[in-house]
Order: sequence, then C-alpha cells, then structure tokens
Amino acid sequence: CVKKKWRHYVNFKIAALLIFIIQIAVGQLIFLSGLNRSKISIHEGMTEIKRLP
Repeated sequence: CVKKKWRHYVNFKIAALLIFIIQIAVGQLIFLSGLNRSKISIHEGMTEIKRLP
C-alpha cells in the first residue's frame, strides 16, 4: 500500500514536470523576442524543482 502511494507521488511529480516543460515551450514560442527572460524562467524553474521534497 505504501509502495503504491509512493509510485502515485512519483507519477504526479513526473506529470507536473511535463506540464512545466510544456509551459516553458509554449512561453518560448510566444516570447521569441525575449530569449533572456525565457532563460531566466527556465533557471528559476530548475531551482524550484530542486527545492521539491
């Protein structure tokens, strides 16, 4: 039961990461002129992911 819960948590984390990557990709398509801003948002996102438990 605990193992199943852990797997569900991992799946949720992977799904959240995929959504995050898609959002960045869409953001880059919309803001092609502001590449520096996109790079900053990717860097911020990576630090946010590292902060997750």
